[in-house]
Amino acid sequence: MPSNDDLSTHATSSIDFYSLLSLPPTATESEIRSAFRKTSLKYHPDKVGSTPENVEKFLLVKIAHDVLSDPKIRALYDQTREAKERRQAETEKLDAGRRKMVSELERRERDAKYPGGVGVMGVKRSRTGEEESPEQKLEREIRRISEENRRKKEAMMESKERERLEEEERLVDEKEARERLKKAKDRDGFRDHKKVPNFTFSTKTSLSEGPTGPDAKQSPRNGSSFEQSVLEKLKKAQREKEKRKLLEAEKPAGNGQGPG
Repeated sequence: MPSNDDLSTHATSSIDFYSLLSLPPTATESEIRSAFRKTSLKYHPDKVGSTPENVEKFLLVKIAHDVLSDPKIRALYDQTREAKERRQAETEKLDAGRRKMVSELERRERDAKYPGGVGVMGVKRSRTGEEESPEQKLEREIRRISEENRRKKEAMMESKERERLEEEERLVDEKEARERLKKAKDRDGFRDHKKVPNFTFSTKTSLSEGPTGPDAKQSPRNGSSFEQSVLEKLKKAQREKEKRKLLEAEKPAGNGQGPG
């Protein structure tokens, strides 16, 4: 099975791995294994021939099995898949509303241009009831073609913009998926690190300076008393140093008052 780093690149794939294996999104591990064995036989090069299509299909089936069999990678794939389905539903809803609005605008435009309606056999009639002249028909056809070209151009621009937005969203989803995978790995590494005991010393004093004898056992309580003894020694040394300073400060005065 490929490593998690390799599988993480397929977590944001646009391929529906559940549909490829004919599985529901709630499939269990045993169902995934069974579906993989059944589906792989349909495209195995040794069974159905080593054609480029069969090889590619067999590799996709294997990738689907590897992604859905790894709990972490499957969770990332499910999140990405659900986000894409939500965006697709929103896009379809938006497109339906846009089509309805465009249809309504076209109807109003036709009503405004031809308030008299359409005559017999689809021939436009003027307000006076006369048939359109060839020049009027030509002008109307030119307007129709121009309007149709304009709509096609707008639809093409909207399609390109939608593809650009979808590509940006795909890149964002891929980045978020990789960050979530990295965080998950960091959390697992931190939990494993916590299991390793960590020994520290509270002072820089060597063991040779510590208490000796039968009472100097390695235990938290003896360690605390050892620290207290070190602090007491340091305080005593500080008091001795201050006392010597006072004696040295009094010496000149004592020498000046003594007999010559």
